[in-house]
Amino acid sequence: RSATAGSGGNRIISWINNGGEGVDLVYQSNGSLRLGVDGWPDFSPAFSSPNKVTVSATAPATNWVFFAVTYQSNGQVQFYFGNNTTNAALDVTRSYPGPGITGGNIAKLAIGAFNDLTRGTPTYDRMFRGLIDNIQIHGSALNIQNIIAVQRGVAPPDTTPPPAPTLLTVQSVTP
Repeated sequence: RSATAGSGGNRIISWINNGGEGVDLVYQSNGSLRLGVDGWPDFSPAFSSPNKVTVSATAPATNWVFFAVTYQSNGQVQFYFGNNTTNAALDVTRSYPGPGITGGNIAKLAIGAFNDLTRGTPTYDRMFRGLIDNIQIHGSALNIQNIIAVQRGVAPPDTTPPPAPTLLTVQSVTP
């Protein structure tokens, strides 16, 4: 509802440990998203195009933006956007060298604000000023087909093959 953003952007989702290990995804006043992995997103090279998340104080709740952000430890970040009528599509792919695998000393998950390790009166201007619905976090980067399935409320297909059978024996053989 508001494009006003506090210092460093407004939190969408965060599990960063006071600027250390974890993830911090923020909305910026130009309508872009910026991702920080194992560090604050302030100067991160992982950001979407501007004006992807537009604001209007009078917009109805049906005026929503779907987005997905994928991060791979090889340094690739991708931003996808869609809406009620348009399937998500790739906006940009950014190179984010350095962080690697997200650290193990992460903080509690917080949606729309900082978590309790970093939240306090000086950070209240960095809370998201809008509605956030249906946050999902996956353990691996989804492909575009799976992202669209999530957007449309369809369970992503199970692409993991079952384990190979073990201890197989032949009981009898017939022609």
